Order: sequence, then C-alpha cells, then structure tokens
Amino acid sequence: MPTDATFLLAGLFIALGAIVYLYKMYTDRDRDLPPQINADYLRGLSLVLNRRTDEALELFVQMA
Repeated sequence: MPTDATFLLAGLFIALGAIVYLYKMYTDRDRDLPPQINADYLRGLSLVLNRRTDEALELFVQMA
C-alpha cells in the first residue's frame, strides 16, 4: 500500500513537469516566427522567374 510520502513525491514530479512544460512553451514562443525576407530578394526572385536574368543579377550583386 502506498504511503503518504509516495503521493507527495508523485505530486512533486507532476508539478515539476508542469513547470518545465510552461517554461519551454514561453521561451520557444519567439522561435516560431518565420525569418524576415528582404524585399529586394523577392523582387530579384520575381525577375528571375520572369526571365529577366540580367536585371536580377544586377540586383543580387547590389545586395551582396
């Protein structure tokens, strides 16, 4: 038959698990944001897709 100490230890483990879960949830919240994409990069990609590679190359060189 379990003693009072067993229930106390189980409660401590559950409380510790909840604290760790909440800590991880709040600290990882900022990492879920997508990285910011430069507007010039998107414009250059659009130029490549529209087969205007000379303009896209100039834009990419300027960005570098």
